Amino acid sequence: MSADDFNRDVQAFKERLRTMIARAELSEGVRIDEPLLRHETGVTVRAARQALSELAREGLIVRKPHVGTFVSGRLPGAAFAVLPKLRSVGILSSRSQSFFATSTFGYTIMRGVEASLHAPMHISFFVHAETRPMSLDDLPLTETDTIKRSCQGLLAIEANHASRLNEIAGNGVAVVAIDFNAPGAAFDVVEVDHFSAGYQTTRHLIALGHRRIAFIGEAAMPESTDPTWQSRLSGYIRAMLEAGLEVSQETILGMGRSDRRIPALLPPFHQRCQPTAYVLCSGGLAPIASRTLSELGLNVPADISFAAADSSLLDLNAVPLSQARVDYELLGRSAIRLLASRLACKAMPPLHVTQPVGFVPGATSRAR
Repeated sequence: MSADDFNRDVQAFKERLRTMIARAELSEGVRIDEPLLRHETGVTVRAARQALSELAREGLIVRKPHVGTFVSGRLPGAAFAVLPKLRSVGILSSRSQSFFATSTFGYTIMRGVEASLHAPMHISFFVHAETRPMSLDDLPLTETDTIKRSCQGLLAIEANHASRLNEIAGNGVAVVAIDFNAPGAAFDVVEVDHFSAGYQTTRHLIALGHRRIAFIGEAAMPESTDPTWQSRLSGYIRAMLEAGLEVSQETILGMGRSDRRIPALLPPFHQRCQPTAYVLCSGGLAPIASRTLSELGLNVPADISFAAADSSLLDLNAVPLSQARVDYELLGRSAIRLLASRLACKAMPPLHVTQPVGFVPGATSRAR
C-alpha cells in the first residue's frame, strides 16, 4: 500500500468515527467496536490503529490497554463543529412545566439541554397545566405549525405516545424522544440502558450473598406506558435466572407507578416472601419503602438491603444508597447533539442512541 493510500484510509476511518460521535451514534463513555468499524470503512488494521492514535491525541477517544477503546467522557467542542448551532428548542411532555424545575430527572436533563444550546437560547414548553391529571401517553395537542414557528426542533420528555410523535416527525419537525423507544418509531431516540441498570443492581446484591431478592416497581405489563420500568424489571429477572435464584410473581411487588400503594402492599408481601434485599425500580421508592419496613421493626440497611435501578435519590436518611449511575445531564446533552444531527441531515434514517450506565455501591449489607 502506498503512503497516499494509507493516509486516505486513516482519514476515512477518522471521519467515520468523528461523524458517529458528532451525530451521537456513539455517546460519551461508550466502547468502540474497532473490528466492526474497520469492516465498515474497509481499512487495514494498521490504518485504523493510526487513526485511533490521532483521535486519542485530539481528545475524542480514550484507549485503555487490554480493555478497549472508548469515546471520551469529556468531548471537546471541536468534535461538533460540523453540526448546526441550536438556539431554540421545544419541550413536549405529558408533565407540567414545574416538573422540569422540581424533579431530579426533569431538571438534570434540562441542565444538560441548556448547557448545549447556543446563546441567545430560547426554550418553549408544550406541556399540560399544573393541575391537570397526567398519564405518560396523554400529550397536549399542539399544532405542528406552532411548533415550527417556536423552535428549531422538539425534545419529547416523559412523552410516551409513539403515534403522536410519529405524526409530528412526519410533518417535518425534528423530534428526539428522551428515554422512550417504540417499534416503528419515525423519530430519533436517546435513552439509557435500563436493562443493564436492573441487571447490575441485582448482580450487586447477589455478590453480597443475598439469595432472596425481591423487586419493587411495575410488574410485567405488555401494555406498560413506560418501557424504561419494564426494562429494569427484565434486567432483574435475567440476573436472578442466571444465578439460579427464584423469580416469579411471588418475588415482584407490582405497585404500578404509585408509591402510595407501598404502605398497604409491602407488609403482607414482605411477610410472605421474606426477602433479605430489595431491588427498587426507582430510588424515589426508597424513603416510603424504608418507613414501611421500619414499622415491621426492620432497619435499612442493617436488616434489609436496598439497591436502586436509577439515581433519582442519592441518599437514604443520610446514608448513600446503592444504585445504578444514570447521568441524566449527559442524556440532555446527547439529545441536543442528536437533534442538531437531524437538522444537518434530514434524510438519514431514525437514529437510536443508548447511553450506558454504571453502578455505585452504597450502604448495602451482606446477607446473614
